[in-house]
Amino acid sequence: YAFQNCQVLETVSLPASCTTLGNYVFDGCQALTAFSVAPENPAYQEQDGVLFTADGETLLRYPQAKAETSYTVPEGCLFILNDYRTRGQDCFYYCTALKSITVPEGITELNGAVFAYCLSMEEATLPSTIRKLGNHCFYSCAKLKKLELPDGLTTIGDQCFYNCVALLQMNLPKSITEIGEQAIGYYTPSD
Repeated sequence: YAFQNCQVLETVSLPASCTTLGNYVFDGCQALTAFSVAPENPAYQEQDGVLFTADGETLLRYPQAKAETSYTVPEGCLFILNDYRTRGQDCFYYCTALKSITVPEGITELNGAVFAYCLSMEEATLPSTIRKLGNHCFYSCAKLKKLELPDGLTTIGDQCFYNCVALLQMNLPKSITEIGEQAIGYYTPSD
């Protein structure tokens, strides 16, 4: 929880000596625009201000206030980490400027609230290799209106598309074997 809810923190510089990040370390950092990492850091690297593991295979955190409206996960990235029980990372959680995302081929799972509360997101492009969309993956992406679910997808987690009120049409491939509770639906407050 080291920097959780530091709402005016704009940049983070990780020195070479920082090789472990705790749970929820950057959650709620709504002004965070970029990470920088010392080149000799053995555990982490940054690519265009986005935090990755040193080998570039795992995207750890996209800064919530990064100004770009679209992002393509780089080739070579195999995992988009979002297991809050082990790392506290919700990779793109509450990235309110992000309008589109392209996930590269090779990624098979998006676990947890990876894109939850990306309030401006209109379009997501998923790879043909995706097999699982975890719980709360696109939760409250209220402007999401274009998403193609590829053949081979087997699992849609609990509340995966909950409160995606602009998503009026979605294909469900025959490969799906599991759809979680309230995977698709919306909430309207009572008066």
